[in-house]
Amino acid sequence: MNFIQTLYNKYVNIYIFPYDKMVHFIAGMLLAIPGIMIFGITLHAVAPAIILGIIKEVYDYFNQNMHSPELADAACTAFGGLLVVIITGFFI
Repeated sequence: MNFIQTLYNKYVNIYIFPYDKMVHFIAGMLLAIPGIMIFGITLHAVAPAIILGIIKEVYDYFNQNMHSPELADAACTAFGGLLVVIITGFFI
């Protein structure tokens, strides 16, 4: 079992926030960091999270035998990035 799955099982109730959505949210948070480094603290900094979230769901669409595309996954990725930009804006 990987580290994120262990943390999820220990601290997050599956009925509140599904594991898959949590992973997309964390990925969006991580993708916003290079966006902030490139664009500064603007809404443009969320672009990597949005673009790569959409690309991942397009990949899932064309590989439905292994993955299931969901708009909610792309939204969670984008919202994770947006949260980092907003929080960073408050502290910098």
